Amino acid sequence: MIIPSEAIDYCIWSLRQYIFENRIFDSKILPLAKIFSRFPQELALTTTNLCNLKCIWCPNKHIKSKGVMGRELYEKIVNEFIYDYRQFNKRILFGEFGEPFVDKNFTDRIDYIRKINSTLPISLFTNGYALNKEIAAKLIENKAAITISLDEVEPDLYFKVKGKDFNVVFNNVLDFIDLAKLKNHNLFEVQVKTLMSRKEINKSKNFHLLKNKTRNIHLRFMQGTAMQNWAGSIDKNKLFDKIGLHKKPPHRFIKEKLNVPCIRLFTTLQVNYDGKVHLCCKDMLGKVILGDLNENSIKEVWQGGKIENIRNTAIGRQRNKIPLCNICDFLRSWRYLKGRKFC
Repeated sequence: MIIPSEAIDYCIWSLRQYIFENRIFDSKILPLAKIFSRFPQELALTTTNLCNLKCIWCPNKHIKSKGVMGRELYEKIVNEFIYDYRQFNKRILFGEFGEPFVDKNFTDRIDYIRKINSTLPISLFTNGYALNKEIAAKLIENKAAITISLDEVEPDLYFKVKGKDFNVVFNNVLDFIDLAKLKNHNLFEVQVKTLMSRKEINKSKNFHLLKNKTRNIHLRFMQGTAMQNWAGSIDKNKLFDKIGLHKKPPHRFIKEKLNVPCIRLFTTLQVNYDGKVHLCCKDMLGKVILGDLNENSIKEVWQGGKIENIRNTAIGRQRNKIPLCNICDFLRSWRYLKGRKFC
């Protein structure tokens, strides 16, 4: 029996987690966690949860309430985030619950941030389908860090997974890379999260064309750990059977055993288009609401009793008792707080 290299890599990674995420190191991380609990370092802002694609692994299609954030609410949130706790290093992130370019005013929103703060890091996720040259130029001008979720690199597979024309998005990606090179803009990454095997993708002409254009490629395989269950919103086993991929990703037993606190509870405020604050980036359906920025300030929500109770439960290594966290297969450990500068 030949064990896939992805499974071997995962087993090595899991062993490292068992060592470095052990509770004996918690006393060194806890003081940092208390500091980060004062104010969010990252504002994950969904100006729209509408999307122009229907990716088979994404729960966006199950969202009941969709829309676009109003200008007044947007400016209130951005102003408060930038001006409060100015000593903290911060960034604003867009595009985790929907496609930001479906929001027709998105580039104006970026301009608004830059009028207030010319150096604040801005990041965004996009599927690239609406990434035309005009939008690309505006993002590069405003020094935004861009992650393009291209994922599949073959037309038939792209259509199977996302339901749209591959050539449109692929040409957008290639044009963006050319413009980024011209402007000396290296703050971008092209994600390829594929159903293909390593052997298959190495035969892809489109993948090699992409590699010849840029080194900023993040390649992941569905046979490994790239597929996530979005805090229980997606049944991965049913999805894998539906798409005919029978190699199940390795079970994340190490994370479940250790009950490691997730870094997002201490760093990131997840705000939907309607001002509701969701538990985290995986709570796309809004099952756990921490507050409402129409009625509360960022500080009130971030230091509120609901999130504090969740943090304390996580710190006590009882992640399995936190709603959504107890069924979520995504985790970025709180030990990475040690690599973050808060001021």
